[in-house]
Amino acid sequence: MNNNEVARILRQPPTEENLNRLPIFTGMTDRQLDTKMLHKSYHPDVSLSSIMFNSRANGILKSANIKTIGELLLTSYTDLLIHRNCGLHTIEAIQDELRGYILDKEFDYSPYWEGLESMFRNVLKTKERNILMILYRLGIGQQKSMTLQECGDKFGITREAARQIVNQTVDILVHPETEFKLRPFWLTVDKLFKKKSIMMSEDFCRRLKSRLAWRFKPETHAVEAILKFKPEKYVATFNGIVGLRGSKCFECHKLKELLPEIMKDRQQVPYREIYKHFYSEFQDCCPEGKSLNRDIVQLLVELHIKENLKKYPYIKRRPVNLINTLFSLSKTCE
Repeated sequence: MNNNEVARILRQPPTEENLNRLPIFTGMTDRQLDTKMLHKSYHPDVSLSSIMFNSRANGILKSANIKTIGELLLTSYTDLLIHRNCGLHTIEAIQDELRGYILDKEFDYSPYWEGLESMFRNVLKTKERNILMILYRLGIGQQKSMTLQECGDKFGITREAARQIVNQTVDILVHPETEFKLRPFWLTVDKLFKKKSIMMSEDFCRRLKSRLAWRFKPETHAVEAILKFKPEKYVATFNGIVGLRGSKCFECHKLKELLPEIMKDRQQVPYREIYKHFYSEFQDCCPEGKSLNRDIVQLLVELHIKENLKKYPYIKRRPVNLINTLFSLSKTCE
């Protein structure tokens, strides 16, 4: 096949046959090929950091100074074999990851999900033990999440070893390649928050199940933990609220300095009085606060009181009957 014919094929969307004509698969070097010839569906300008190569492959590609998918596709695998620690097994691993990334890029995995567990199993490329470990740690399919010690005990390993496995699996989950496969999940999360920027965790999970047509409702503690994978975008509080990081209700400036104003020089103030002040101030802050239902307002008030106590620990040390309570908000507090 002449160069003009190869160039014509490469300008078409990638197929298994077309992909196998490229140097990384043929082992033949063709200096006349250029990344500009590649169809955009090859993602020629995308950084290789978007693909989950193993550590040895990453080291070899770094040594070869190959930075983008286009550059790698037009590099003969025989040129990679001259690098230290590069063998045919590593070349095959690189080829498999490239093939999977390019040909499966637009594949929608969500129809194969029935809930959180099947979603994770569908997108995670790792050992079964690691998958089980993250499921236990997040509490997926369980009434509560397991501690690292409990996860380690399940497999007869130390707490530190369990922590390392969990962290490695989380790194895979937040990797751009896995995140793309999880795109239907994250797009659904964004759509739900577009309608309501703050929701009760339980309500959010019900809506998530409905939107994704899952058979099983996700556990609230697991969804809260997953949202914390993106702390710059989402908030999952300790008391059952989830929302967008940009919501003013989570960062209300009027409430940040309210506790010292209420306490002043007094040594004791009933918790009910503190709660009333926060509740009233919160509802007067902005229209966003007024639009929230009563249960969410109560939990947000509880959250702000706790944040105030963290900020002013000297108040917490006072012999007051209010601070050390368990923030159980009764309906009579209003």
